[in-house]
Amino acid sequence: MRNHLVILAIIFLYSCSRTKFAIVKLNGKFGTINRKGKIVIKPTWDYILQGSKEELNLVEKDSLYGFVNDKGDIIIKPQYKEAHFFSEGFAAVNNGKKYGFINTKGDTVIPFIYDDVFMGFNNGLSDVTINDSSGYIDRQGKLVVPLIYRTCYPFMSAYAEVETFDGEEWLIDKKGRKHGYGDVSVNTG
Repeated sequence: MRNHLVILAIIFLYSCSRTKFAIVKLNGKFGTINRKGKIVIKPTWDYILQGSKEELNLVEKDSLYGFVNDKGDIIIKPQYKEAHFFSEGFAAVNNGKKYGFINTKGDTVIPFIYDDVFMGFNNGLSDVTINDSSGYIDRQGKLVVPLIYRTCYPFMSAYAEVETFDGEEWLIDKKGRKHGYGDVSVNTG
Protein backbone atom coordinates (compact mmCIF):
# COMPACT_ATOMS: atom_id res chain seq x y z
CA MET A 1 0.00 0.00 0.00
CA ARG A 2 2.81 2.38 0.91
CA ASN A 3 4.46 1.81 -2.50
CA HIS A 4 1.20 2.76 -4.22
CA LEU A 5 1.01 6.01 -2.24
CA VAL A 6 4.60 6.89 -3.14
CA ILE A 7 3.94 6.19 -6.82
CA LEU A 8 0.75 8.28 -6.74
CA ALA A 9 2.60 11.14 -5.02
CA ILE A 10 5.37 11.05 -7.63
CA ILE A 11 2.84 11.06 -10.47
CA PHE A 12 0.96 13.96 -8.86
CA LEU A 13 4.12 16.02 -8.30
CA TYR A 14 5.36 15.30 -11.82
CA SER A 15 2.04 16.31 -13.36
CA CYS A 16 1.94 19.51 -11.29
CA SER A 17 5.49 20.43 -12.29
CA ARG A 18 4.48 20.29 -15.94
CA THR A 19 1.25 22.25 -15.41
CA LYS A 20 0.10 25.21 -13.37
CA PHE A 21 -2.00 23.16 -10.95
CA ALA A 22 -4.06 20.00 -10.61
CA ILE A 23 -7.77 19.83 -11.26
CA VAL A 24 -9.83 18.26 -8.47
CA LYS A 25 -13.47 17.26 -8.04
CA LEU A 26 -15.16 17.76 -4.69
CA ASN A 27 -18.87 17.19 -4.05
CA GLY A 28 -19.51 16.98 -7.79
CA LYS A 29 -17.83 20.32 -8.59
CA PHE A 30 -14.41 21.08 -10.09
CA GLY A 31 -11.64 23.36 -8.89
CA THR A 32 -7.86 23.32 -8.62
CA ILE A 33 -5.14 22.73 -6.06
CA ASN A 34 -1.49 23.71 -6.05
CA ARG A 35 1.48 21.39 -5.52
CA LYS A 36 1.04 21.56 -1.76
CA GLY A 37 -2.58 20.43 -2.00
CA LYS A 38 -4.00 23.87 -1.15
CA ILE A 39 -7.20 24.83 -2.98
CA VAL A 40 -6.50 27.63 -5.45
CA ILE A 41 -9.76 27.73 -7.41
CA LYS A 42 -12.70 26.69 -5.25
CA PRO A 43 -14.59 23.65 -6.55
CA THR A 44 -17.68 25.53 -7.75
CA TRP A 45 -17.54 24.74 -11.47
CA ASP A 46 -19.39 22.03 -13.37
CA TYR A 47 -16.17 21.54 -15.32
CA ILE A 48 -12.77 23.20 -15.65
CA LEU A 49 -10.01 22.73 -18.21
CA GLN A 50 -6.56 24.14 -17.68
CA GLY A 51 -5.28 26.61 -20.26
CA SER A 52 -1.65 26.81 -21.30
CA LYS A 53 0.76 28.76 -19.09
CA GLU A 54 -0.07 32.11 -20.67
CA GLU A 55 -3.77 31.56 -21.33
CA LEU A 56 -6.99 31.48 -19.31
CA ASN A 57 -8.75 28.41 -17.95
CA LEU A 58 -11.99 27.25 -19.56
CA VAL A 59 -14.88 26.71 -17.13
CA GLU A 60 -18.45 25.48 -17.43
CA LYS A 61 -21.39 26.45 -15.24
CA ASP A 62 -25.03 25.58 -15.98
CA SER A 63 -24.15 24.46 -19.54
CA LEU A 64 -22.47 27.79 -20.37
CA TYR A 65 -18.75 28.38 -20.88
CA GLY A 66 -16.48 31.18 -19.73
CA PHE A 67 -12.92 31.77 -18.54
CA VAL A 68 -11.15 32.28 -15.21
CA ASN A 69 -7.58 33.17 -14.34
CA ASP A 70 -5.28 31.03 -12.19
CA LYS A 71 -6.69 32.58 -8.99
CA GLY A 72 -10.25 31.69 -9.96
CA ASP A 73 -11.27 35.26 -10.78
CA ILE A 74 -13.91 35.31 -13.51
CA ILE A 75 -12.39 37.09 -16.51
CA ILE A 76 -15.12 36.20 -19.02
CA LYS A 77 -18.39 35.15 -17.42
CA PRO A 78 -19.95 31.87 -18.55
CA GLN A 79 -22.18 32.95 -21.45
CA TYR A 80 -21.23 30.79 -24.44
CA LYS A 81 -22.89 27.55 -25.59
CA GLU A 82 -19.48 26.19 -26.65
CA ALA A 83 -15.93 27.44 -26.26
CA HIS A 84 -12.42 26.43 -27.24
CA PHE A 85 -9.20 27.15 -25.38
CA PHE A 86 -7.42 30.40 -26.07
CA SER A 87 -4.72 30.05 -28.69
CA GLU A 88 -2.59 32.94 -29.89
CA GLY A 89 -4.74 35.31 -27.83
CA PHE A 90 -8.07 34.25 -29.37
CA ALA A 91 -10.74 31.76 -28.36
CA ALA A 92 -13.42 30.40 -30.69
CA VAL A 93 -16.78 30.63 -28.94
CA ASN A 94 -20.35 29.82 -29.94
CA ASN A 95 -23.22 32.17 -29.07
CA GLY A 96 -25.82 29.45 -29.62
CA LYS A 97 -26.07 30.08 -33.34
CA LYS A 98 -22.62 30.70 -34.80
CA TYR A 99 -18.93 30.75 -33.89
CA GLY A 100 -16.84 33.87 -33.55
CA PHE A 101 -13.61 34.75 -31.78
CA ILE A 102 -13.00 36.71 -28.59
CA ASN A 103 -9.83 38.11 -27.05
CA THR A 104 -8.73 37.59 -23.43
CA LYS A 105 -10.81 40.60 -22.35
CA GLY A 106 -13.96 39.01 -23.76
CA ASP A 107 -14.26 41.44 -26.67
CA THR A 108 -15.59 39.98 -29.92
CA VAL A 109 -12.71 40.43 -32.38
CA ILE A 110 -13.99 38.26 -35.24
CA PRO A 111 -17.78 38.22 -35.75
CA PHE A 112 -20.11 35.28 -35.12
CA ILE A 113 -20.53 34.10 -38.72
CA TYR A 114 -19.01 30.60 -38.75
CA ASP A 115 -20.86 27.30 -38.49
CA ASP A 116 -17.87 25.50 -37.01
CA VAL A 117 -14.24 25.87 -35.95
CA PHE A 118 -12.08 22.77 -35.48
CA MET A 119 -9.29 24.02 -33.23
CA GLY A 120 -8.81 27.75 -33.54
CA PHE A 121 -5.60 29.61 -34.30
CA ASN A 122 -2.31 27.85 -34.93
CA ASN A 123 0.62 29.54 -36.64
CA GLY A 124 -1.48 32.63 -37.37
CA LEU A 125 -4.43 30.94 -39.11
CA SER A 126 -7.66 29.30 -37.98
CA ASP A 127 -9.81 26.80 -39.81
CA VAL A 128 -13.44 27.91 -40.21
CA THR A 129 -16.54 26.37 -41.77
CA ILE A 130 -19.59 27.93 -43.42
CA ASN A 131 -22.28 25.77 -45.07
CA ASP A 132 -20.13 22.61 -44.75
CA SER A 133 -17.20 24.21 -46.65
CA SER A 134 -13.96 24.88 -44.83
CA GLY A 135 -11.04 27.25 -45.28
CA TYR A 136 -8.76 29.48 -43.17
CA ILE A 137 -8.86 33.00 -41.77
CA ASP A 138 -6.05 35.17 -40.40
CA ARG A 139 -6.05 36.98 -37.05
CA GLN A 140 -7.88 39.95 -38.56
CA GLY A 141 -10.70 37.65 -39.72
CA LYS A 142 -9.72 37.92 -43.39
CA LEU A 143 -10.33 34.77 -45.43
CA VAL A 144 -6.88 33.73 -46.71
CA VAL A 145 -7.63 30.20 -47.95
CA PRO A 146 -11.05 29.92 -49.63
CA LEU A 147 -13.89 27.81 -48.22
CA ILE A 148 -13.40 25.00 -50.74
CA TYR A 149 -12.54 22.00 -48.54
CA ARG A 150 -14.58 19.34 -46.76
CA THR A 151 -12.18 19.33 -43.83
CA CYS A 152 -9.32 21.59 -42.74
CA TYR A 153 -6.89 20.66 -39.98
CA PRO A 154 -4.75 23.11 -37.97
CA PHE A 155 -1.48 24.56 -39.22
CA MET A 156 0.77 22.73 -36.79
CA SER A 157 3.75 23.73 -38.97
CA ALA A 158 4.08 25.69 -42.20
CA TYR A 159 1.60 23.22 -43.71
CA ALA A 160 -1.86 21.93 -42.88
CA GLU A 161 -3.73 18.89 -44.08
CA VAL A 162 -6.98 19.38 -45.98
CA GLU A 163 -9.52 17.03 -47.51
CA THR A 164 -11.36 17.92 -50.70
CA PHE A 165 -14.98 17.06 -51.43
CA ASP A 166 -13.63 14.37 -53.80
CA GLY A 167 -11.88 12.67 -50.86
CA GLU A 168 -8.36 13.75 -51.84
CA GLU A 169 -5.98 14.71 -49.05
CA TRP A 170 -3.39 17.42 -49.53
CA LEU A 171 -0.93 19.46 -47.58
CA ILE A 172 -1.35 23.16 -48.23
CA ASP A 173 0.80 26.13 -47.30
CA LYS A 174 -0.53 29.34 -45.75
CA LYS A 175 -1.29 30.75 -49.20
CA GLY A 176 -3.46 27.73 -50.03
CA ARG A 177 -1.01 26.17 -52.52
CA LYS A 178 -1.34 22.38 -52.65
CA HIS A 179 1.63 20.11 -52.02
CA GLY A 180 1.83 16.34 -52.14
CA TYR A 181 3.06 14.58 -49.02
CA GLY A 182 6.37 13.75 -50.72
CA ASP A 183 6.83 17.36 -51.88
CA VAL A 184 7.47 18.90 -48.46
CA SER A 185 9.62 18.25 -45.45
CA VAL A 186 7.56 19.17 -42.42
CA ASN A 187 9.58 20.79 -39.66
CA THR A 188 7.53 20.82 -36.47
CA GLY A 189 10.27 22.28 -34.30
